[in-house]
Amino acid sequence: MAVFHALNDNDCRKILHNLKTAMGNISSYVVLADTVLNDVNIDSMIASMDMQMLMGTKGRERTMTEWKNLFNDTGFAIKSVMDTRSFAKFIVLRKQ
Repeated sequence: MAVFHALNDNDCRKILHNLKTAMGNISSYVVLADTVLNDVNIDSMIASMDMQMLMGTKGRERTMTEWKNLFNDTGFAIKSVMDTRSFAKFIVLRKQ
């Protein structure tokens, strides 16, 4: 949970490329639990988490557009996004 928000885009791409390779030809899904920022009207709690990530790690919170770009760059497509009772969402991916 919330692994990718601690990483920069290049490190996320490396992990996703390795994951895609490890999946081989198996038809399966990947579920990530991470924050998805709104493009506008960002929640103040999530904005403060983003500031903490900027100060303490190489990572950051991402918008849905940023997630889509990251996944498209690495050969994944978002199948669905599920709300949870926490700050995170479940992002369900499938290989393209």
